[in-house]
Amino acid sequence: GKGGKQAKESADDNSSDLKTIYQLLYKETGVDFSHYKIPTMKRRLHHKMIQSGAKTIKEYVKLLLKKNTEAGLLYADLLIHVTGFFRDAEVFQYLKTTLLPKLLKSKSAGEPLRIWVPACSSGQEAYSIAMLISELQDKKSRKVPVQIFATDLSEEVIRIARIGEYSQNEMKGVSQKQITRFFTKAGDRFQVAKELRTMCVFAPHNIVRDPPFSRMDFISCRNLMIYFDAVAQKKTFATLHFTLKDGGYLLLGKAETTGTSSQFF
Repeated sequence: GKGGKQAKESADDNSSDLKTIYQLLYKETGVDFSHYKIPTMKRRLHHKMIQSGAKTIKEYVKLLLKKNTEAGLLYADLLIHVTGFFRDAEVFQYLKTTLLPKLLKSKSAGEPLRIWVPACSSGQEAYSIAMLISELQDKKSRKVPVQIFATDLSEEVIRIARIGEYSQNEMKGVSQKQITRFFTKAGDRFQVAKELRTMCVFAPHNIVRDPPFSRMDFISCRNLMIYFDAVAQKKTFATLHFTLKDGGYLLLGKAETTGTSSQFF
């Protein structure tokens, strides 16, 4: 009937508008969002439409074309930065008692431990790992050199991560002992100590597109795959597999699995 035809048209309509949005974002930011899961995209778009007062996706596309700052705002909104120190405490408990000691022990004199944290957001994950390693190496006379590479699509969060300054509110999860040892207080902010900052190298990087790193012992890639469709996931897992040393370890988020790439891991 007629109703069916109309519904179909508006759905197609929608996808051509989405395509336009992907193209605009790509032109503006160099990032291809077409492999982000559609429901995630739509939720975020809806949120931006409400903020900007656009009633339909078509209207929102017009706004994107007219107002050159809007693409940047949408981009910032699409990169979901949910992070915190020692997020999911039991994961860090396992790293501290089991995985990191094992990795440190496996190193011969002078051989560095290499870690990669993709989608590192504002740095808390990388600094949390660095704190644990420092604590584990405290009692050791022979310290293993450590390189933590932490990357994110967003240059803005990388800038924040490099500075390594956090509010009282963002310090949840960090013990008083760790605050004393690894932070200096500046006004109402807490600055990460140089000891940790020299362990961590922060850089912008697009995991789906940019050339991969190599010879990593451990990759912590948590809660990134949940935003990717099957194609982007497959591509990312291939990159992660290439990047890990033989016998290296990959940490994923609680709701994530290696899926169709499981034979590589």
